[in-house]
Amino acid sequence: MPTEKYFDQAPPFPEDVPKLSIPSISLLSLQNGDSETTQKMYEACQVDGFFILDLSESDGGKLLLQNAEQMFELAGEVFALGSEILETFAYQPPHDLTGYKSTGKLRTDDGKLDLIEMYNINQDDMVGNSPPRRNPDPIQRHRENIKEFIHLCHSVVTIIQHRLEEQLGLKPDQLSSFNSLHDQSDTSVRLLRTQTQTVTKESSIALGGHTDIGTITLLFNVVGGLQVLPANKENLPANWRYIRPQPNCAIVNIGDTTVEWTGGVLRSSLHRVIKPPGEQAHAVRQSVAYEVTSHESRASEDPTEQFKIIKLLSCYAIQSSSSVSTIIFQKFPLYLPSPKILQLSLNIIMTRSHKVTDREYPAEGEMPARENLPRYFAKSGPTDADPRKTKKDGGGKGNWGRSGEEVHDYGYTMNNARRRSNSSIQGLADFRTKFETIEPEPVFEEKLHGPGDVRVADENAVTKVESTSSSAESEN
Repeated sequence: MPTEKYFDQAPPFPEDVPKLSIPSISLLSLQNGDSETTQKMYEACQVDGFFILDLSESDGGKLLLQNAEQMFELAGEVFALGSEILETFAYQPPHDLTGYKSTGKLRTDDGKLDLIEMYNINQDDMVGNSPPRRNPDPIQRHRENIKEFIHLCHSVVTIIQHRLEEQLGLKPDQLSSFNSLHDQSDTSVRLLRTQTQTVTKESSIALGGHTDIGTITLLFNVVGGLQVLPANKENLPANWRYIRPQPNCAIVNIGDTTVEWTGGVLRSSLHRVIKPPGEQAHAVRQSVAYEVTSHESRASEDPTEQFKIIKLLSCYAIQSSSSVSTIIFQKFPLYLPSPKILQLSLNIIMTRSHKVTDREYPAEGEMPARENLPRYFAKSGPTDADPRKTKKDGGGKGNWGRSGEEVHDYGYTMNNARRRSNSSIQGLADFRTKFETIEPEPVFEEKLHGPGDVRVADENAVTKVESTSSSAESEN
């Protein structure tokens, strides 16, 4: 964050709000390779993927703080132009995120529209990796300041990645080489602003929960509002925790790309921006972020797809009792993850006792009853579902239930014939077999058919005839 000059201009951060417990790491100690500090940072990257970086003791850090304050002043100039002018520099998602994004472009967790304005400044444009882009006048006038800010941020990111390489057992520059300043990427300087909000009990969401898609992010802010969902916590309003801004510091968080490269050893946590707590809700929330993404040429060579293959090969190695390292190093001679990453990722991803779907939970009594997972569904299945209705035969409502309950999924009226069915019941009233056909008795009408044939009728008349023998017998 900027120096105390900016903190003195904002209301104090309240003490009575839930805060995330993350360590403060000295940049100077990282520069000097202090093992204790490095281990502390590495553990923070494994747990929540967030930590506070103290810039006050390092000469390079102090220079970065001064440049960060210049970026705050630049943000004020840019947003002062007004939305009408800034919309002529609007970003074009998803292909081009450089430019201005007004409020109300994104949906938040509660289904409402976001409250954040942002302007993304492309790194390639500022350092000369691509032809100059069209930018608002304040950005054009401060191109050199922005370029210096980018170089300083990149130096800090490189120091962090070097220390992570040591902890992960990687070769020098194996992570940092993917973030070269001399190759094109989507790395950007992001200016953000949230207007003042009415103080209410309801915490309105300014930017919905997300993880950063890049490798690493440096954030400079003064007013609170950034929240993180801690590891292994359900996404409920009560579980989110604030990160308190600190003078002369930056907030560092790990991105999804680094998580993929390390096979899930490091972590990127869900985070969001809500209404600043307490009296800070009356202040305009302004922040500057340096968001790093890997450059295109190197990223396409490897990380995500090859690491997926590495995970699969590692699982194969376990099943066949062969050497994991031997298989991987023979398969990928150009991209060699360290044995430490392989071991750590295998412990997380695939072992005989810890599978991908595992969810850790403590013994009874160590946590509130609400947070304990049910006995029968600690590994899989919906929370609090009836154990007798597990998804075995695909029966029941929504495939959860006992066979025969499928009718609950549909609006059937069982007393009526089924619609659009080829059942023999369908249309039975109109269907007769040859055994059931009854020809109607013909009806003769003289008016229509004329007089009948009397001769024929007389011939067909039935009369009583008595024979001689029968009459004689009757007399006797």
